[in-house]
Amino acid sequence: MNKSYTYHFFIVKKLIYTFFCALILHLGIANRGFAYQLANHTDTLKIVSTVALPKHTAASIDRHGYVYIADKQGTIHLYNEKGKEVQSYAPTRSAKASYIMAWNPMRVWVFYQAFQEFVLLNRSLIEIDNYNLKNFHDNFVRKVSPSADNNLWMLDETDFSLKKINILNAQTILHTPLDMLAGSGYFRVYAIREWQNLLFVGVEDKGVWVFDNLGNLSHTLDIPKLEQLSFVNNYLIHYQDHCIILQDLYKKTSETYSLPVTVPTMPDYVLSADAESFALVYKKTLIFVRK
Repeated sequence: MNKSYTYHFFIVKKLIYTFFCALILHLGIANRGFAYQLANHTDTLKIVSTVALPKHTAASIDRHGYVYIADKQGTIHLYNEKGKEVQSYAPTRSAKASYIMAWNPMRVWVFYQAFQEFVLLNRSLIEIDNYNLKNFHDNFVRKVSPSADNNLWMLDETDFSLKKINILNAQTILHTPLDMLAGSGYFRVYAIREWQNLLFVGVEDKGVWVFDNLGNLSHTLDIPKLEQLSFVNNYLIHYQDHCIILQDLYKKTSETYSLPVTVPTMPDYVLSADAESFALVYKKTLIFVRK
């Protein structure tokens, strides 16, 4: 088989795959089985502690329940559930941190979009490595997410595609086009996040697209507009009508937890490590609540 034939066969195969993904989204086939029903009961959460925050740009939580807040100078502040700041990290250059992924406290990822680089911190918030995305990609990158195998997912806005990059040799492992999935017109991806070997892509006004670990579209989640993707156990976490909603990723159910009336509305982030306690991040305040 000559090289020209092989190349054209690959292109045709990719176009066929993309066409069927777009058809699935258009017909709503992928949404079957994901019409969520709220649980019959609603539990009211109780406030544990409240913390005044500096102006911040990103937040995350690790599996032990510690919350990481990035201020506007790029410093990472670490808080426990009692509201005490227990550690901090200051970058060598002042820069806005646009993304933190701290679920594994042994490898905390911090993305500095302006410099197109991310650093890795250990559990003591000591920098153990750093990477410049310019070594992986020629164009400006806005959305990234670490993968379970310690590589990197990124959104390539030049051709509207998802790419998985090997951070050791800068090779593209996977490449998935998104433009035909969204149809005609502009669409905005507000977040990407890998969780439980699935890649979740939050698209404004279109829900959340779910891809398998090979970059193939699996299904979509029809949920209210979000700005962040937050998970715990088998749940996607979001805020609605002054409640925290835990939507099961694999069943048709969700659980609802009502917030105390004294808690402000519309948090920027809702984070949890155990589905029993939650951290609500607001512009100036961090509030811990639990069952």
